[in-house]
Amino acid sequence: MKLVQKYKRQSTTVIGSLNPRLMDYIRATDPTVPTFGNWKDCMTFNVMFLLGLAPYFPVKFESMSGPYMTKEFAKMKMVEKAAVEGFLNKL
Repeated sequence: MKLVQKYKRQSTTVIGSLNPRLMDYIRATDPTVPTFGNWKDCMTFNVMFLLGLAPYFPVKFESMSGPYMTKEFAKMKMVEKAAVEGFLNKL
């Protein structure tokens, strides 16, 4: 946080933590710094989105990472799963 403020990178640096208490501290310390959503923020947003209530609730974060699935990623996961299962079957 201090480095972001020292080098005036508030507009180009996204910071955050998965810990909700630490995120509250970061947002209180410098509200101009873009933050990403912690697990609680993302879970709340996703539930509100699925219920159709997202437009009626404030969003505290500027960035949210979400899982995405491509064909290559799915294939890689299937290969990893097969390798782990093969290893476990040998034990």
